[in-house]
Amino acid sequence: GMSGKHTAEKFGFGFCTTDNTEIFEDEEINVAVIATRHNSHAKLVVDALSSGKHVFVEKPLAVNEDELKLIVNAVHESDKHLMVGFNRRFAPLVLEAKKFFGEQAGPVSMMCRVNAGAIPPDHWTQDLEEGGGRIIGEVCHFVDLLQFLCGAKPTEVYALAGGKPEDDPVEDNVTITIAFENGSIGTIAYFSTGDKVIPKEYIEVYGAGKTFLIDDFRRARYGSGGNVRTLRGLGQDKGQAGTLSAFVESILGKRPVPIPFDELVYTTLTTFRVLDSIRIGSVLPIEWSSGCNVD
Repeated sequence: GMSGKHTAEKFGFGFCTTDNTEIFEDEEINVAVIATRHNSHAKLVVDALSSGKHVFVEKPLAVNEDELKLIVNAVHESDKHLMVGFNRRFAPLVLEAKKFFGEQAGPVSMMCRVNAGAIPPDHWTQDLEEGGGRIIGEVCHFVDLLQFLCGAKPTEVYALAGGKPEDDPVEDNVTITIAFENGSIGTIAYFSTGDKVIPKEYIEVYGAGKTFLIDDFRRARYGSGGNVRTLRGLGQDKGQAGTLSAFVESILGKRPVPIPFDELVYTTLTTFRVLDSIRIGSVLPIEWSSGCNVD
């Protein structure tokens, strides 16, 4: 369309099309970047992998379990890399936190507070079919972050949503608690009712007599042995550049796939079970509602 052509001219793209098959059938293209509306991600991922492309897809990976199963099957049948834009784990301060606790630190306790701000209920991201809602569409970032920080698979989840009219399907004011395979626990407090004057994201990690605090990816404080130190970055860095760099390096064979596929799947499954937990009001195991093999 005209908007795509305008964007191509503005940023100097060498090629522009509205036909996906032109990209998937072009043997000179080895990577597909998918940044479309959420309900189209899964099909495009499957088509790209099936055509022999490496894939970078913006979150979410899928908006329901049926879509996720199709992606699992496509990955099993492909030797190409699949990457989701879960950038928080590549933020410099998060990498410092990971290094601070080390790989063998034992269970950790984690908290992510997100001052998400309100999005109108008629916005496409809030539509459960098109956008999946904010839990599937954005809270996935913080599930992935917790999984990375503790280094273990999520096993159980319990979630509560703030009060709202009974006929309002939007769930964007929630508290989520996740248990992990190594005994770690994490809480995501995702609120849409605050004032944006307060920084958006605040992360705390506790374990092995240590504490690490990240303030909106701009600065961090960490304590151990009675001493507290401060880290300051060069402005805010949520890891977007690091995410793309890691993906490109993996394609060039300079490093393994940046995020193991089973972690992508379990992050996505967790968001589905969060919605179920809110609806049912109980702790739920993070597993497929019907059988599927991720390995």
